[in-house]
Amino acid sequence: PFSSTTNHLHSKSVGAMPSTSFDQHSSKKENPSSHEHMWKTRFKELVHFYRRHGHALVPMNWPENPSLAHWVKRQRYQYKLKYGMANSNSAASNKNNSSSTAATPSTLTPEREAA
Repeated sequence: PFSSTTNHLHSKSVGAMPSTSFDQHSSKKENPSSHEHMWKTRFKELVHFYRRHGHALVPMNWPENPSLAHWVKRQRYQYKLKYGMANSNSAASNKNNSSSTAATPSTLTPEREAA
């Protein structure tokens, strides 16, 4: 759905999303259905941002939705993990200071990647 080289969402993804406002204060339960709901909510927020601004470069300190930029950054990292592009010098590796971080599997599912 997202081109990492151009920072644009594919038109298929943008067109498929409803034009609505989004609740930024969703519940953060740790069950899988809640996680999936949160992912879909953040994706909808990204589509809304893209429609409004014409790009998917969400500023890290965007006051309208501070958690969206963090989510976008995390999705890019997951994409890199999935395709073996994650740098061993990444912030996650340095923060944990362990080699096990580099072996962490991506949570990017085929369904999410196709969204």
